[in-house]
Amino acid sequence: MQRREIAIALQWEQRGLSPTTGDEPHYLIIADAVSHDGRLAVGGAYGRDAFIGKIAGPIDWWNHTVSGPRGVFSVHDIGLPIVVAPVFARFGVSGVRILMGAIAGLIPLIGFRIARLRGLGFNEAIALSVCTSFSLPFLAAGGQIYPDLVTGVILLALTTMTLALTDRGMPIWTLALTGVVLAVLPWLHIKNVLPALTLGATLAFVEYSRAWGGAVVRRLAWLATPAIASGLLLSWYNHVAFGHILGPYTEQTAAGATGRQAAMIFLGLHLDQAQGVFVQQPLFLLGLLGLGLLARRSPTLAVGLCFTYLAAIVPNSFHPCWYGCHSISGRFMWSVAPLWIVPVVFVYAGLAPRGRRVMLIMCSIGVVSQILLLQRWRPGGPGRLYLVFAKDLLKRDSLFDAGWRPWLPSFYDFDRYATYAPNLIAMAVAAALIALGLVWARGAARENS
Repeated sequence: MQRREIAIALQWEQRGLSPTTGDEPHYLIIADAVSHDGRLAVGGAYGRDAFIGKIAGPIDWWNHTVSGPRGVFSVHDIGLPIVVAPVFARFGVSGVRILMGAIAGLIPLIGFRIARLRGLGFNEAIALSVCTSFSLPFLAAGGQIYPDLVTGVILLALTTMTLALTDRGMPIWTLALTGVVLAVLPWLHIKNVLPALTLGATLAFVEYSRAWGGAVVRRLAWLATPAIASGLLLSWYNHVAFGHILGPYTEQTAAGATGRQAAMIFLGLHLDQAQGVFVQQPLFLLGLLGLGLLARRSPTLAVGLCFTYLAAIVPNSFHPCWYGCHSISGRFMWSVAPLWIVPVVFVYAGLAPRGRRVMLIMCSIGVVSQILLLQRWRPGGPGRLYLVFAKDLLKRDSLFDAGWRPWLPSFYDFDRYATYAPNLIAMAVAAALIALGLVWARGAARENS
C-alpha cells in the first residue's frame, strides 16, 4: 500500500518537479545540522548549504531563525528533522521524500486495523482502507517534507489505540508504547500540545473506566510518564534555544486572523474547491453521516475525537499564513484528514448487507474519480497544486477547469464567502448529512433497545 505514495514522490523528484520549497529547506537544514554537526544550532548548516547548495543554496535564513548567546536556532520545530536526519545524511532529499511517502503509506494499514476492530471481515477491511486512503490529500502530500501529515498519521494511530482500549483493553506494554507515541506530537509542532492533551485525557478516561484502585494508577503512570518526560525535555530545549519553554512563538507573535477570517479558512479546509478535504476525497462526506453512529457506539471516543480535531484545526484556521501559504492545497488539513476514516468505517459497519454493497460501489466510483483527478495533478508535479490565493475564480488555484469554478464552493474571498451561493449550498449539504446521521443513530438505538 505504501508504494503509491513513494512512487509519486520518487517520480516528482527524479523529473525535477519537486524542488524544496516553502519551509521544506528549513526542516532539512535542521536535519543537516543534526547529522553533520551533531547539534541543533543551524548557523553552520545554513552557511554550508549556501556554498554547496545540497538543499536550497542561499536562502532567507534570517527570517527563519533566532540568534542568541548559544547560537542560531531555527524557529521551525525539530521533531521531524531529528527523525529524518539519518536518512538525509545517507540518501539526501530523495531519501527523505521516500521516507515521508512510507509514513503516509501507514494510513491504509491503520485504516484496516480500525475496520477490523469494528468487526469487518478481512476483505471488506482491505477494500475500505484502500478506497479511503487512495486520495489526493495522502498521495500528493506523501512526499512533502512537512510535519502535518506525520501528525495526522500519529493522531489516527492514537485514535485506533483508543478504540482498541475502549473495546477490549490493552496490555501494559502497549499502553506504554501509546504514551511514547503521544509524546512525539509536541516535537513535531508546539501547537500539537493541544491535541496531545485531548487525546491523552481521552485515553486516561477510558483506562480509568476499565480499572480501579492501584491498578489504574500504575497503568496511567505507564501512559503519562513518557509524555511528561518528553514535555520536560522539549521545554528545556526551548529554554536553551529561545529563552522560553514555548519556543520562539512568544517572540515572533503573528497578528493572526479575525474570527470572520478564521471561520472562512475553517470552512474552506472542508469545502473549498481546492483546499477542502471533502472535495479532495468526497468519500469522507460519508464520515459526516457516521458522526452520530460514532457518538452512539463510542461516546467517549467521539467526544475525545471531536475535541482533538478542533484542537488541531482551529489554530490552523487562525494562522495568518492562509491555508499553509506556499505549499500543496489542503496542507493545514493534513493533520486531521486521516481521522475521517474513522466515521466512514462506522457508517459501513452500521449498514445492512445490501447497504454495504452500495457503499462499496460508491467507493469504487470514488477510486475511479481519484484516478481521473490523478491524471490532472500528477504530471505537473506539486506545483500544480500550490496555493494561489485570489478572489478572481479564474486566477485562484482549483482542482477544476475554469468553467466549473463558478459553480463550486470557493472560500478565498473574505467579504463574500458567507453569501456566495455555492458555499451556502455546500454548508447546507454538510449540515444535512450530519443531521441525517444523528437521525440514523437514534433510530438504530431504538431498534437495539
